[in-house]
Amino acid sequence: MSFLVSPPLHATRYEVPRSLPDAADGLTELERRILHALAEEVPTAPPGRCQTTRILERVLETAPSLEEHLGKEDWRDTNSPHVAAYAAVIDLAVAYRTRYPLIDYAGNFGSRDGRPADHFYNECRLSRWGQAVLERSVPNLLVNGARAAPHGALHFVPRNLRKVTDVLVAVIAGSSAREVVANASSELAPDFPTGGVLAGVTPSVVQEGRGTVRLRAWVRVEPIRSPYAKDADPTPCVLVSNLPEDVDRRRFTEQACSLVMSRQLGGATDAWELPDGDSIAFPTAPGARIERVEAAVRAQLPLEAEITVDGLAVVAGRTHRLGLLELVEHAAASQIARERDRMPAADDITLRNAAIAHLRAVAEEHGDDPRSS
Repeated sequence: MSFLVSPPLHATRYEVPRSLPDAADGLTELERRILHALAEEVPTAPPGRCQTTRILERVLETAPSLEEHLGKEDWRDTNSPHVAAYAAVIDLAVAYRTRYPLIDYAGNFGSRDGRPADHFYNECRLSRWGQAVLERSVPNLLVNGARAAPHGALHFVPRNLRKVTDVLVAVIAGSSAREVVANASSELAPDFPTGGVLAGVTPSVVQEGRGTVRLRAWVRVEPIRSPYAKDADPTPCVLVSNLPEDVDRRRFTEQACSLVMSRQLGGATDAWELPDGDSIAFPTAPGARIERVEAAVRAQLPLEAEITVDGLAVVAGRTHRLGLLELVEHAAASQIARERDRMPAADDITLRNAAIAHLRAVAEEHGDDPRSS
């Protein structure tokens, strides 16, 4: 664990504790205030939801100093969705930004291709995961990773909950954290909400918490029925799905259509946006060699993104850079401390067993891949 004497360059506009996640819950100060506002304003039982504007008002009323750091734009009189507080709500709610969303919403919160509706017309409430994060009963930083809400820098990568649980259970049970992490590096690989192929991770991301991650879209060949002619027979297609978040889908589609029209994709006749909202299919002309189309798609379209990770978090009020080992140790210790607060008279073995049982229950409740629901 290394202490940074000076704040990182990307945080010069904001005080470091405000813009960085806390290691205890994986939340920035703004995100934490949003969740507390939801917990206080909205009944946890369905169908209770609250107008998003009401939550934003409460956040800024209870923390006027935040307004200085978020900008002076009068969001009450504008339809702009780019005000930091509203953007943070959206980030916590939409599945393509947060692997396990902390907010459940109703209305138009936008998509990767479109802007959200004005916050007056949306409603939201805490999700079950969000409630657990406020109770600090889940390893949110390890699982969801963290971005700084005002400017979107990636501090920690997201990971699969079940695999994180297996590692934490082993450490809490008494195994050496260093050995467990060394043996589970593939299980604890980044797992982004958008899916895709992990094309590369610099070793320093694991060891020091900073480095780069390369994420690539899936490209495969399969027969697809045209979404515009339901009675047509399936056509051999090159299918592109799971574009990384940092690849602009709209520009990708425009570039794909331009290449098809100029006949530069080796025999592709069209570019179909499929109903799932995530996939684009390139049907091939009769007699065309589909491997040529696949090669052209891979060569000429932006399928890959390089994501910079800095591993910065707040620990006990100070900025630290945390590698994977430190993250796991901190998460395991937090689970044991949580049980100690619940059962102050219990012995160490009882506390560890209770922490293990709790983590397994969390994995059972939340462990299904949210992308499949």
